[in-house]
Amino acid sequence: MATIPQVINNCYISSYKAALYNAKKSLFGGGALAAPNSPVKILMVSDGLSWGYSGGAQTDQALVSVANYGIWISGKFYLEATAVTGAGGGSVVPVPPGGLTPNRIDFITSSTSYIPTGGSTKTITQFIGYNLEFDRGGVPQSALTSELSYFTWNKTTGEFLCSPALNEGEVCALIP
Repeated sequence: MATIPQVINNCYISSYKAALYNAKKSLFGGGALAAPNSPVKILMVSDGLSWGYSGGAQTDQALVSVANYGIWISGKFYLEATAVTGAGGGSVVPVPPGGLTPNRIDFITSSTSYIPTGGSTKTITQFIGYNLEFDRGGVPQSALTSELSYFTWNKTTGEFLCSPALNEGEVCALIP
């Protein structure tokens, strides 16, 4: 997401773009306005966000809510404003070929396998954001640490841990 100052700037530009579009529509085509959200409304939200950012807001969450509303009320003019300022809202993560979910990882434990013999931890970046199932020897493992054999998974950081450590020749699968 864009920063709050970027949203304020883009909303100001959006209000002018909306006003120009409405003026052209009434001058050349008549009919219904293509920008029904008044440029004045967009300016009011921009001013409120600017006031909140300069010290008037109660919380950061309130700022984010008003910023999101400013982006929404500005509509397509906000997108045009980001092209003018070069302050877009971020990037689009490409979808991997073959679907939305990453492929499972199957391996037989050895000294050169995905998790080597004697290993118990791994950072799995391609599974970040997904829930994980861990099969060991064809048996789904428990996430309860009170069990004899278990695993832990942090889907925010991609940190995987299994207990006990893997033995040579174990057939394992990590399934998002």
